[in-house]
Amino acid sequence: QRRNYPRHGRPRPGDGGKVERCLRFVRSRRFRAGIVKRLISSMIGLFRRGTSSFTSFERCVLDAIANELTDTRKESWEARIRAVNLVQRLDGAREINCYSMRGGKPLLDKSRRVLDVAGECKLAVVAIRGAAGTANVVDVWLVDGLLFSLEFRWPTEHADPLSITSIEVNLASTACEAS
Repeated sequence: QRRNYPRHGRPRPGDGGKVERCLRFVRSRRFRAGIVKRLISSMIGLFRRGTSSFTSFERCVLDAIANELTDTRKESWEARIRAVNLVQRLDGAREINCYSMRGGKPLLDKSRRVLDVAGECKLAVVAIRGAAGTANVVDVWLVDGLLFSLEFRWPTEHADPLSITSIEVNLASTACEAS
């Protein structure tokens, strides 16, 4: 009597066919299409010299700042974050520059201004503490009132947002807002 075992051998007792389902998925078109899609996305990211969105760690910082802003500024802040479609990370993600691009050129949409200032302005200093006693500080910069840069003291390319224990936001003094 012939038994139909998968190519990898006998199924393990008690796995309920999980191994077979996993192998079927790995051999499926959907899995291969997902890998190809991620590979193409990575290649495009290399040519664009950036990615199209913020990491979850960066989003934690941006959301903490949003919680400290007034309602009208918070709306502009969130609109600017949604509009960003090119995020460049330099020096191990120590410096993050963000742009809203159209046709290969940056857009400076004045309706998304957080503050009505010209030139560079430091919006906030954010202190981040982690579970293992780690700490990092980030300066958040605006250019012409638009979010432009996050400058971390230490690289964040391997930072885990799940290990954050506290985030303290100190908005800039009135010198930045007076302009």
